[in-house]
Amino acid sequence: MTARAKLSEEAKFELSMAAASRERANRPVGLVAGAAVVLVAGGVFAAYAMASRAAARGRLERAVVDQAMAEARVEEWKKLAESAGAMPTGGTSEFRVSRMEELAVRAGMKSRPNAPVTRDDKSRPGVVVYSHIYVDVRDPSLAAMIEWMRMACAEIAGLEVEALTVRPEPAGWKMDVTFRRWERTGS
Repeated sequence: MTARAKLSEEAKFELSMAAASRERANRPVGLVAGAAVVLVAGGVFAAYAMASRAAARGRLERAVVDQAMAEARVEEWKKLAESAGAMPTGGTSEFRVSRMEELAVRAGMKSRPNAPVTRDDKSRPGVVVYSHIYVDVRDPSLAAMIEWMRMACAEIAGLEVEALTVRPEPAGWKMDVTFRRWERTGS
């Protein structure tokens, strides 16, 4: 039989301290801590990447809308440039009061419109904007008045309706209308 050596309390304590120290040394705490740090850094990076992606997507969507608007403006500009060639030059004005009266009769209006007040705006270089203001145009048929305006804009080059006010009256309709026409000056 072998005799076991009896350890003193102090030796037992030292032995348990050494065992605890070896146990701590054998645990992979550094690897677990390193993995946790990498995981947290990856999460932060992923969140930043998603926020950056969302911001880039928003910028892209705004750029696509801006591009579509710019392309529409280019097309509008091309149409304006083409129609500028069709803009009448000064001295060849097709707008005449007698022609407007003739159009009113053709449109079916019972009464002829009063003579318009004509104003010109020469503030733009190379262009004069004429405004022909008809006040108190009266007729029993609103359809005839609208047809008069439509025919005037269709048959007189460059003429457009700038302002319109229509009011019902007991005997028909009363209308104030402003026609506008752009003409090039000779320069």
